[in-house]
Amino acid sequence: MIYSELGINEEYFDNAYRCKICKDTGFVNGKECACFRQYLIKRAYGRALLNGISENETFDNFNLDYYSKNVKDKNGLTHYDNMRIVYTSCYKFAENFGKKNTNLLLMGKTGLGKTFLCNSIAKKVLEKGFTVIYLSAGRLFKTLQEEQFNNNDDTEFSAFFDDVLSVDLLIIDDMGTEFPTVLTGSQIFNILNERIINKRSTVISTNMMPEGIKELYSDRVLSRLTDSFEFLILIGEDIRIKKKL
Repeated sequence: MIYSELGINEEYFDNAYRCKICKDTGFVNGKECACFRQYLIKRAYGRALLNGISENETFDNFNLDYYSKNVKDKNGLTHYDNMRIVYTSCYKFAENFGKKNTNLLLMGKTGLGKTFLCNSIAKKVLEKGFTVIYLSAGRLFKTLQEEQFNNNDDTEFSAFFDDVLSVDLLIIDDMGTEFPTVLTGSQIFNILNERIINKRSTVISTNMMPEGIKELYSDRVLSRLTDSFEFLILIGEDIRIKKKL
């Protein structure tokens, strides 16, 4: 090859591609590559659908030392041991993404690392070549309602809703903090139900416990979550405060 004659290692060109799966062609075996689908999502909706993912919030940078090894919960687990279990479940979810269909519900008060773990999952799944939509619950429902009521063209709403339903991974952060409307409960149920039926993975974080979810949304929303999601409960002290001390 001419590359070797010129003393150039051909592996250099492999490393130059932004997507090693399709080598920046946008297609694999005649089908759209995930990187191309993610590009279309980003072009249509901007970075809002990636929730401004922090480059520093990765599994490698997650620090378990912020969780106490002395304080125990009612089951005798320390905050550290509990968080190690949560971290491992999240890591395995991202690492095995695409091999099996699973869903996660991260529950716990603010400042315990739920958003950090959501960011870590999103980055790893994106790196594996899958599409991701990552939104706060407030942004998700606001966008759904704006698209539905403010646009004369129903196809715009349909396109956004279809992307929410069909994206490989949907992450809804801070569920329960959105402004509640008469449509919120039915919207979240329809999204969850369609994605579960079509075996599309979803990750949700919330400050609420199951009873709070039932009260804010409905029995059927909680039932769908209970049947199809792995519940991960985070415990401990507010890490953001600890970091400032």
